[in-house]
Amino acid sequence: MIEMYVKEFTSIVNTLIRNEKGLNKRDFLYIEREELDVLLNKNAYETPENKLKNWRNLWWIHADEGHLTCKIMVKNKRIRMVKISLSVHECLLQLLPRPQSHLQNEKSEQIKTTAPPTAPPAQKVLNQMPRPQSQSQSEKPKFAVPTFQSQRE
Repeated sequence: MIEMYVKEFTSIVNTLIRNEKGLNKRDFLYIEREELDVLLNKNAYETPENKLKNWRNLWWIHADEGHLTCKIMVKNKRIRMVKISLSVHECLLQLLPRPQSHLQNEKSEQIKTTAPPTAPPAQKVLNQMPRPQSQSQSEKPKFAVPTFQSQRE
């Protein structure tokens, strides 16, 4: 379920940025609630209000207490808008898995550009490793071994 929320959030924010909707200030994108509800209604697995509540609970949007919007000043007027965190958006984009077609292209390019590493045979590696020196039984260990006595005795 969280993956659906992540994909929808990132695609909506991408759409808003691409279409230059809302106000883009610093690390936030401000959008009118009604305009955002239209986009949230396209995927009807939840109501827009529930989606925004979950976004708020995940800190993807910032809102005043008891609201899903923030009051902001626009042209000397206080209006309520949804305040979307662009830093969260960037982070989620990094976490989303890339489509398979991109991964296959990268793998084929890696195969073309880099030769596979050749590993030495396992026995050769084992022969090169230092061997532990055997201790005689008369030698004491170099560290103290704690001894515990039973309380029953």
